[in-house]
Amino acid sequence: MSEAKLEEFVNNTGATVRIKLLDHKEKLGFKWGMVEDGEKIKLPEAHGKAYGFKSTKKKPKEKAVPKKKEQKPANTKDVKKEYQKKLTKVKGIGPKTARDIAQAFPTEEHLMYAIKKGSRLPIRDDLEKNLVEAFKPKKEQKGNKK
Repeated sequence: MSEAKLEEFVNNTGATVRIKLLDHKEKLGFKWGMVEDGEKIKLPEAHGKAYGFKSTKKKPKEKAVPKKKEQKPANTKDVKKEYQKKLTKVKGIGPKTARDIAQAFPTEEHLMYAIKKGSRLPIRDDLEKNLVEAFKPKKEQKGNKK
């Protein structure tokens, strides 16, 4: 039979508590002890909790998980129509194809991210090439070339 690991507890009950302690020297195998309010004592975890004592063991701090920003639905009718109009301006893309692209990439930002990442778009190769040219992220020009 293995012994339970001892943990340090403090009596914060506000009163003196009489506890039963193991003692292998006695015939009965235990002895009674008194723990004053605010006194520290080492006990097995289950016993300390049963007496209502507070553990002095420091709990690991929980890492603060950053809250995700709630995104407002960007697919309001006006925004969606403007996005689809932009798509139809690309050579070879009509209203039906624009609708299909808008379903795969709900916002222009999603489409631009997929293009920047270099992932394949779920459309024909020739249309994909035109779409990438139209929506690729614009690089800032550092100086004028003459």
